[in-house]
Amino acid sequence: MISLNGLIIKISLMIKNIFQRNNLWFGIGLAIITPVITYFLLQSLIDYLSVIINYGIPLIKAITVQMIAVFLNLFFYIKYIRSAKYEQTGKGVMIVTFVLVIINFIIRWQIM
Repeated sequence: MISLNGLIIKISLMIKNIFQRNNLWFGIGLAIITPVITYFLLQSLIDYLSVIINYGIPLIKAITVQMIAVFLNLFFYIKYIRSAKYEQTGKGVMIVTFVLVIINFIIRWQIM
């Protein structure tokens, strides 16, 4: 039987091994999943706070939350591009981040 401490160590090593890949497609997938999860978490928090603080009036526009979520990809990009071992993953993150920023600006210009 595995103790709780041993299980936590195994899970942390498994997660660490997942992020140590030098693959363009892994970078693309990581750069797509990260903003989606971040957007829904931030939007849920902002909706909750706007109901409590501002009587339901949004505190931040949804397009701003989208841009914040996209720019959080830069942390992954910096992490992977600084290491020569993970250059392909960094390229995948960079490609998707640029595409998402361009899409965000196009949407922003159509709203104005």
